[in-house]
Amino acid sequence: REVIGGVLGREQEAVNRFFRRFGKEACARVEAVCTDLWSAYHNSVKRYMKQATMVFDKFHVFGYLSDAIDQVRRDEQNRTLKEGGYELIKGSRWLWLKSRTKLKRKEQQSLEEIMVQNRNLQKAYLLKEDFADFYACQSREEAQSFLKDWTRRCERSGLLPFKDLAKRLNRWKKGILAYFEHRITNAVSEGINNKIKVLKRRSYGFHDFKYFLLKIMGATGALPAL
Repeated sequence: REVIGGVLGREQEAVNRFFRRFGKEACARVEAVCTDLWSAYHNSVKRYMKQATMVFDKFHVFGYLSDAIDQVRRDEQNRTLKEGGYELIKGSRWLWLKSRTKLKRKEQQSLEEIMVQNRNLQKAYLLKEDFADFYACQSREEAQSFLKDWTRRCERSGLLPFKDLAKRLNRWKKGILAYFEHRITNAVSEGINNKIKVLKRRSYGFHDFKYFLLKIMGATGALPAL
């Protein structure tokens, strides 16, 4: 739960520099690494932590799911602009991204009204809501079976954004399913990121990266108090 170092940039060479500074012995002790689907991170981890399991962050997976349903909404909104029904979908973006349990009664009614009129948005919404049960699976085997069935439904849906999502999840399923063995996410690091943003705003930005990094490490407990 502490920042232990940092490098400037997201390119693979920059990430490699971090691992070289971290050292061979420290790298060898790492059991699992949680990351998003950025290939530079994966390549560096594979190079410097061959023994570590790669776990893909579940919040990023949900982000890809949100992107898919939002793309369906945009596609349908553009289509209905010519064929009719545009006003019904217009301004409904956040309704599709919210969990059903967090919708107010009026919002639920609006969604149901749209889904009665638009079958593609209905299919997209049901796929999105059903995926919420994926991370409730109790074992890797159960999750693997769930993912297989759900991605098949995406492929049969006829919705291009969900077909593309199914391909992406199947391509990275090893790292996605690794969550059920290690149960780690990027939640802590995302919280630290928010703390860093506040630090940067409070100081109106930093011109010296090394000084900024020292401030970050001081604020997150990795440096002893002066």
